[in-house]
Amino acid sequence: MGLPEQDSGIWADDDLAQSGERAIVRESFLRLKPAPEHLPAMDAFGVPVAVCGFEAVRDWFLHAAELRGRFPKVILFAGARSLARATKDAAHRNRLLRADVILGEGSTVATYAKLAAAPMRERFDAVATLERLLASVDSDRPLRVFLCGDDAKRTAVAKKVIEARFPNVKIVGAADARANASISEDVNEARTDVVLVGMSDAEAWIEENMPLLDVGVVVGVGDALDAISGMKKTKLAARPLGVVAAILFMIRATLYLAFPSRPALPLNG
Repeated sequence: MGLPEQDSGIWADDDLAQSGERAIVRESFLRLKPAPEHLPAMDAFGVPVAVCGFEAVRDWFLHAAELRGRFPKVILFAGARSLARATKDAAHRNRLLRADVILGEGSTVATYAKLAAAPMRERFDAVATLERLLASVDSDRPLRVFLCGDDAKRTAVAKKVIEARFPNVKIVGAADARANASISEDVNEARTDVVLVGMSDAEAWIEENMPLLDVGVVVGVGDALDAISGMKKTKLAARPLGVVAAILFMIRATLYLAFPSRPALPLNG
């Protein structure tokens, strides 16, 4: 087909990569790329939640970021609220299941892991995990990151803060994803390694846009971008479960683990 040689999923011909011809090639050829190894996970109501340590997540993330190509890898964070929602909302559950890595947030998910005899080596708070991942980028291989938010001002602030704090991370774009209809084209033209999606319904946005993106990894980080930029807003989805909801969650967890075929216990968390 006369296509340029590939090396780890990245075009070797840099002139082509930066020219309009790349768009034509991207439309006409699906690039297959080797997948990073699967990370160990536990069954949390049918959703695979990672139980490995940060080092394994870091290595997986950096490896996947290098394999820029169509149909990127996806990382999502899931706390008790998200898992509880997945038991009632089929669309949300399917979005979680399409992710390559799901990282568990919060003490309730950690307690579930203990009940499942699959204790988590670490809890992955979205803000702390994102900061650790960005800090681990090697100067020999800078990371090209595009920020997709739902507020142009906060996203612009996040861009400045991240570049100041993490010198090996280059923010190649920052935009309000809801207001920019051509954002996938902007992401691809910027030769992006990683897209950070900082909005409350990140899973839905990722599902809609992932087939259009030519990147290595897409990460749904929710409010983490706001937190890093110092402009965090308090949202219901970011708050921990209430006491009653947490108790119902653990009852449901006990029943699911003991009797997997049992009907779902309603959750109102």
